[in-house]
Amino acid sequence: FVIKMAKGKRDRRKKQKETSEAVQEEPNVAVVQPTASTSGSQSSTVAGAAVTTATEKKVQSTNIPEHEVQPVATTSKISAIVTPGAEDKALVQKVKELTVEPSKPASDPKKSDKKKVETEIVASFKPESKVDLPFVKRPGYGKLGQKVQLIVNYYRLRVRRLTIYHYDVVVEQLTTNAEAGDAPKLIRSRQISARNINHSVVKQMCDTYSGVKEVFHGKLPVFDGQKNLYSAKELLLPKEGRFLVKHNDGGRECEFAVTLKYAGHVDYNPDRHIDASDKMTQVLEIMLAYGPRFAKQNPKLVIRSSLYDTKAEAVDLGENKLLRFGCYGNVKHTKEGLMFNLDRKAAVFHKGGMLLAVIQQLGVSLRPPYQMSKRERDLIDGQLKHLKITVIHMNYERKYTYQKLTEKSASDITFMHDGKKVSVKNYFEQTYKDSLRRLRITLNGNLPCVNVGKEKYLPLEVCKLVPDQQFSGKLPEHILGQMTRQSSQMKPAERFAKINQYRNELAADGRDYMAQMGIEIDVQMVTVDGRVLPMPKLVNKDATRQSATAFVPQKMGSWKMDGPAKHFFHTVPCAKWLMFNFAHPNITRDSVDSEQCKSFVLDFRRIAAKLGMQFAMPAEVPPLLNPKEFVGQIGERLFTRALGKYP
Repeated sequence: FVIKMAKGKRDRRKKQKETSEAVQEEPNVAVVQPTASTSGSQSSTVAGAAVTTATEKKVQSTNIPEHEVQPVATTSKISAIVTPGAEDKALVQKVKELTVEPSKPASDPKKSDKKKVETEIVASFKPESKVDLPFVKRPGYGKLGQKVQLIVNYYRLRVRRLTIYHYDVVVEQLTTNAEAGDAPKLIRSRQISARNINHSVVKQMCDTYSGVKEVFHGKLPVFDGQKNLYSAKELLLPKEGRFLVKHNDGGRECEFAVTLKYAGHVDYNPDRHIDASDKMTQVLEIMLAYGPRFAKQNPKLVIRSSLYDTKAEAVDLGENKLLRFGCYGNVKHTKEGLMFNLDRKAAVFHKGGMLLAVIQQLGVSLRPPYQMSKRERDLIDGQLKHLKITVIHMNYERKYTYQKLTEKSASDITFMHDGKKVSVKNYFEQTYKDSLRRLRITLNGNLPCVNVGKEKYLPLEVCKLVPDQQFSGKLPEHILGQMTRQSSQMKPAERFAKINQYRNELAADGRDYMAQMGIEIDVQMVTVDGRVLPMPKLVNKDATRQSATAFVPQKMGSWKMDGPAKHFFHTVPCAKWLMFNFAHPNITRDSVDSEQCKSFVLDFRRIAAKLGMQFAMPAEVPPLLNPKEFVGQIGERLFTRALGKYP
């Protein structure tokens, strides 16, 4: 490819040189279109010539009548080499290649060739435009089955014509000089990014400045927790748009500055709901979740578009984890208008509590000499990293972010304090002696500390895990199994009744905000047309008659293998299989002895026989294995063991 490019460059330079010489010899040359003979031979006779002018056009087409002269545009000297007998298309291409416009300086051949190659390469990778692609037409509508009315978990939103005003929000925490009295002097400010703090501060601002003739009087704006505040009524902001807010955070009063700036507005017309922007749906979703977050009677825990009632009953999954049920809602554009989609949702949360108790619940034993291995520290860090913890030895519950456990113990970690080297254990015992005595806490110097920042360490005994923080890691298999079973127990009718309950609670909690924006949620769910398809025909082997019979489902679409008993059509006997027991009495709480294993094997073989499957006894008595010896490679090691013993 490179060799061909170089050869092409040399040929083009040679042609340009010949063209330049021709221009000097013949100042005015006209291009004449030859006529092809009927016998296939090419004519070489020039019928005539015409001198071109600046106003005449360039060669644009090869479809030129016989003996017609095609002029070439030029302002001074233009030359074209016409080879007698050339094809029409080749002649015109030759003219295009050799035509020079004196108004523009001749470009460098090397640069032009390089640019041309680059353009071709880029064009070859450029994706095809999808603008002109037509939508695939629907092939038709189904007609099979019996028509039926279906209830879907969608509620119609009744939204009046309104304008929503949008404001940018910046929340800053202020550090002031306490000795300045009523006029504190600002030392520094720190922008807050935590959503929970931002929500609390902005809500406090709206309540503080809601008096008569104040900015938020008669107004109920909603906030997304980051940078966007929306109001159904325009806010008459002060010149700077800055509000000072005092907020109580865990018993400590902090001062914040909230700056608002007008950013635009969003209009909605119910007659043109098809044109509703995504920003309007975003505003509606924020508004629908804002009321439950700050409900006076029972505020909900809001995580993005999901709401959870922390006072409702939860399922204990073990390992300091709870399964909570809530609802998930979002606004959808449909052909019939705006709809609110509401559904049930389940999520795993940390139960919280004293950190030492949490560590023990995670399976780490705290026994003398109270030293943790690297594997145990990694296990704890994987479960608790980035979670919020509080301390109990201070007058207020100051929050920190869990980073990791230290490799050294509380007695071995030292730092300089008042010119002396002191350990973390001794520092806390000396500084917070009264608090530790009141709480009856004795620090253990062999335990590690919690690293909560750069050179910031806390003893485990004074730390407490904040409850109701959503679990974000990978769930263990046994907990995932419990979660799946608990989530799938509810029948469809019960699920829809629960969704209706969520709708009523959500509408009650956000009544004031919805009224100000002129929004209503229908009480009844939306119904749509559906079809019940004919029942599929399944055939099974009847255990009583040993013949093929129709498999008919029981009521509500439940397919069961009993009543009458049914067999699989073709079964293969299993002559050799193994069973392993990992319920070690020294490791797990619930151990399984050999008699229980034997009882399980008998029940397993009996149930399999009812389905037509024949299982022999296990190849050996189920051996008792230590799960710690198979961490991360249970499947591989068990398969290797079985293959070596029973090839």
